[in-house]
Amino acid sequence: KDEWILKYHIGLSYHGMEDYKKALEYYESLLENEEALNPLLYQDISASYGGLGDNSKYVEYLQKSIEDFPQHLDVYNRLAQHYMNNDNFSLAKAEIEKGLKIESRYPSFYNTLGLIASKEGDIEKEIEYYKKTVEVDFHNAMAHRNLSISYREDFGNFEAALVEALIANEFDPNNYLTKNVL
Repeated sequence: KDEWILKYHIGLSYHGMEDYKKALEYYESLLENEEALNPLLYQDISASYGGLGDNSKYVEYLQKSIEDFPQHLDVYNRLAQHYMNNDNFSLAKAEIEKGLKIESRYPSFYNTLGLIASKEGDIEKEIEYYKKTVEVDFHNAMAHRNLSISYREDFGNFEAALVEALIANEFDPNNYLTKNVL
């Protein structure tokens, strides 16, 4: 009955060893099992295809995860970041907008919108979105780190940059990115 759990974990093991083809054998064998279907399975299938360089399948399984599990908010963000990293900013923003319709208080959405604005060169929007992230979740170290970088690089405001970097370091002291900002 719980054989699917074992298959899933064997797939995860192959995935961890970066043997994506073997991982996919196990993951995809679970697609016919209703009990095994969950957003993590789709994300792992997507990531395996990504590891193999198959971007269309990577996107397909993230979209399938959103379709079948729309409340799993991180998937919108993951898909948006994929589009952003491929300079398709309109699709990236569209994914975040879909997620915001489900939950407007999810801080990662605003942080990703800040990253998109940064890539588009819209510094004012970038800062606005990072501040919104912190407004929604003051403990979001990544947003404080991004604010610090933006204050330093875009505005030359080293005092504000230091304050944000110190806050980020307080919330995530082991993050090497935050240490690099300090």
